[in-house]
Amino acid sequence: MIAQQVAESCPEVITVFQEAKDGQPEKLGVKEQQMYWMAIKALQEAQLRIESLETRLAALEVTP
Repeated sequence: MIAQQVAESCPEVITVFQEAKDGQPEKLGVKEQQMYWMAIKALQEAQLRIESLETRLAALEVTP
């Protein structure tokens, strides 16, 4: 994973582990544990939405 790409959409999970010096750019890292928790939360929310949509679809299929 490239930290610069992640920083565009999710800057809160980026950390600077080496400041820029001698013309070299700063080195960024990704807080992977925090990203895992965010991914799990997103999956949980998606699962709830899927279940809700499946329930609504089942109700529509039963209704004449």
